[in-house]
Amino acid sequence: MLVIQNFELIFKTQTSVSPLQYYLLLKIEKSKELLLNSNKNQKEIAYELGFESDFYFNRLFKQKTGLTPGQFRNFQK
Repeated sequence: MLVIQNFELIFKTQTSVSPLQYYLLLKIEKSKELLLNSNKNQKEIAYELGFESDFYFNRLFKQKTGLTPGQFRNFQK
């Protein structure tokens, strides 16, 4: 347990975000790519990236980007 705590502390010191937040940001970046470069709907993207539900995906996406996935897709086209 101590090793994990040390890793988290060092990671956050170096990146300013926790490992979990970093992982979620990577998933949001991948979802942006899929929204712009595929015909998959939001639900398919959410499940492909391992989100528990499309509701959680939509909420997190909006929290991190300021737009819903649908707004992001439409705004970027």
